[in-house]
Amino acid sequence: MIETPASVQLIKELCEEGIEFISFGTNDLTQYILAVDRGNEQVQEFYNEMHPAILPQLEFVIRICKRNHVETSICGQAGSKKEMVKFLVEKGIDSISTNPDAAKEISDYVAELEKEIISGTDEEPRQYQPEKRKEKDFVPPQIIEESWEELPKIKGVEKIQQETENNKEEAITEDEPEFSSEENSKEKFDEKPENFSEQNEKFEDEPEFKEKQDNEVLDIF
Repeated sequence: MIETPASVQLIKELCEEGIEFISFGTNDLTQYILAVDRGNEQVQEFYNEMHPAILPQLEFVIRICKRNHVETSICGQAGSKKEMVKFLVEKGIDSISTNPDAAKEISDYVAELEKEIISGTDEEPRQYQPEKRKEKDFVPPQIIEESWEELPKIKGVEKIQQETENNKEEAITEDEPEFSSEENSKEKFDEKPENFSEQNEKFEDEPEFKEKQDNEVLDIF
């Protein structure tokens, strides 16, 4: 609890000891810094948490704690006052304790303050809300009629096509094999090969030669 001037002055040493959080006790802290007894009716009018001697002490403690990663909070009557809440939120306090009857009002006020602080900065959450198309802005699809007009003829195309066809016909006729007439083919088949008679005679003479050889063999025996 940070509720005495001594704890404010020693906040750095307290953070180095390894504390994880602190909480301002603003009732006692205001009383001890201002030397005003809040229970004394004769001096109560001088009691003020927003006094210029109090606010710098709160800011100093919050700054040192943030530097040392120590969470900060506040308890007491000051947490239910909007002017004190605004000051603390702007200085970066982590949490605020309030009276139950003021919790909803202070919670909404803190949300508004935080929204103003982060507005226009990198911490502001991005909102993707695409605009809805209005019915009157809707444009029905247009049907385009296709026209089947003849394309303009290119000069010289017919001549090129005719030349191409002629070339194809010439190529086909060149590749076709030449067939001879029936008479020529018949003559070729009727023609006898050269030495045909000689070969015939040779084959006819062979049996005689064989008989002669057989007779010679018989004579030997």
